Amino acid sequence: MNGVVAALHLAAAILRPDRRLSVGRSRCVPDQRVMVPPRIADPPKEVPEWVQYPETDGQPMPDGYFQRQTMIRILHALETHFRGRDVYFGGDMFIYYREGRHPECVAPDVFAMVGVPFAKDRVYLPSQHGGRLPDFVLEVLSRKTRERDQTTKKELYRELGVEEYFLSDSEAGPEDRAMWAYRLVEGDYEPMLPARMVGGEEEYESKVLGLGFRRDGEHVRVRDPITGRDFAWPGEETRRRERAEAGERRAEAERRAEAERRERAEAGERRAEAERRAEAERRERAEAGQRRAEAERRVEAERRERAEAKYARLLERIAESEAEQG
Repeated sequence: MNGVVAALHLAAAILRPDRRLSVGRSRCVPDQRVMVPPRIADPPKEVPEWVQYPETDGQPMPDGYFQRQTMIRILHALETHFRGRDVYFGGDMFIYYREGRHPECVAPDVFAMVGVPFAKDRVYLPSQHGGRLPDFVLEVLSRKTRERDQTTKKELYRELGVEEYFLSDSEAGPEDRAMWAYRLVEGDYEPMLPARMVGGEEEYESKVLGLGFRRDGEHVRVRDPITGRDFAWPGEETRRRERAEAGERRAEAERRAEAERRERAEAGERRAEAERRAEAERRERAEAGQRRAEAERRVEAERRERAEAKYARLLERIAESEAEQG
């Protein structure tokens, strides 16, 4: 009989409509400026050994490309920001808020708990983490989940004491509202007002995480309001680095081309200068030759002049001698 009961409980657990495939979890730790009161789940009582907590119901992954990609981008940002600090977060992973003989679970698209050390869980059991339940939940709406996320799940998160509940509409048009958020105040959810406008989009700030969330195209962009820095999406940093490296390579190629151009210009100037010097030397040699020729002409003229003078004096003596004899 016990085996039949166990099988019935296990079948009921697996067939719950709220359950989805687990797509991962991450470990981080809170910024010291983030202080959030813990959410405590009721501890299970005398859990029989046959009770199991399935990590998947065999149903498809999130409802669409944009929903899945948005989850991945947000989790990547949280991992980047909280690496090395105590923040437990995950996405589309079963949280068994009620454990024991009749387990109940929910699988938020993104959830986080401040001050909870990370463990390599395939499902989240509050009893293994001090009874803590999520402080922050974000759901990405789709056609299949829109109504449930805005009604049934919202009420469940309120009952579980989730302090902040964010929703992003992955199918919102340019004129539609794409994101909104709620904060738990005295047991009820009150709408949050946008903290600021960033890039023409309303940004909602999570006091739990100390981060801003806004729509960026079809997805969600996470930003650190203190530094004003957007967190890169998976692959975006690599593409940015590749573009920067490609730019550096182009700049280096341009610098080399410019250096080669300058070298050619300088080589041309050196050749022109050498040619100018050679031309100057040629002119100098020609002028020197002209000066030597002029000097030789003067010497020759003086020699002729002396010879003519000597010949004239000789003729005078001959004439004088003939005159004396005559």
